[in-house]
Amino acid sequence: MKLLTYIQQKHNLIFKLFLVFVCSFLLALMLPEKTVKGHKVDSFNAVWPYADLVTDQDFLITKTLEELNAEREKIERETPVFLEQNTTERDQKMIALEKLLEPQPLLYSQLQPLFDSIYSRGVIESFEKPANRQLFVLNGNYAQPGNFNDFFTIRSAAEYLEKNLRNSNIKVNYLDYLAITHFVNQQRSTMYLNSKLEQVSLYRSVIRAGETLVKRGEELNSAKRQQINAYFSFQNKNAVFSIPRFLAKWGLAFILLMVLLVYLAFFRKLVFGQNQQVAFLFLVLMSSVFIVFIFNRYGLVVLALPFALVPILV
Repeated sequence: MKLLTYIQQKHNLIFKLFLVFVCSFLLALMLPEKTVKGHKVDSFNAVWPYADLVTDQDFLITKTLEELNAEREKIERETPVFLEQNTTERDQKMIALEKLLEPQPLLYSQLQPLFDSIYSRGVIESFEKPANRQLFVLNGNYAQPGNFNDFFTIRSAAEYLEKNLRNSNIKVNYLDYLAITHFVNQQRSTMYLNSKLEQVSLYRSVIRAGETLVKRGEELNSAKRQQINAYFSFQNKNAVFSIPRFLAKWGLAFILLMVLLVYLAFFRKLVFGQNQQVAFLFLVLMSSVFIVFIFNRYGLVVLALPFALVPILV
């Protein structure tokens, strides 16, 4: 009962101490976990004004999402076309043509060399010739490189026959005896594409420890800025959480906020006596620190922060 009575009598002070406790804990969470030598740069930085930046560990520069998508799209555009030979339909049609023209050996002797010339090269499925793509003809487990211009399509084969038989009196519909001999093997093409996509690296390059990333006074281009920011981001990402370091930061933040609270108690008693005003002061401070934390974490322009707004509100 005495404890409850004491709490009721001192609830204003307990509230303020609880406020300092919670705010100092949040401040410790938002303070940098690891000290990074140097500064992140943005488009406002034309040159590197600090000492030479020498890396103290190996790190990889990650490709942007746009670069990864562009690389994948290029692989998809340049994926080879795999053709597989199937002469079943051709053989059936040639047998049928031979039987049809058996009573007319002279006519058959005119057509046979033309069809042999077509089928010796091969007839592929009719599709638009893709740019920058190779052609491979499957032969068992092997794939032999080919050329799109070495093959006929049904259309070009028909034009070839019509050109050579233009002045003849052949009444046979010889176009019915054209057949595709090489078909696209979509499964093999997909397997090849997937294997190439799996080999796409997420990283553009590697920077070795001891390498000079940027020298004092060196002009900064977009690539150099990306390397510098990637290096500092890598260091922050690999910072190891340390309980003693966190407790030290928490203790420092607690002392600073207690100093503020003591100042209010001695020199601003009217403010100190009103919990709403004390809570508002702490809210302004925490909001300012939180905004700086967000800007620093996501590499935003720190110069855009309204630092003067905090003392004005206070």
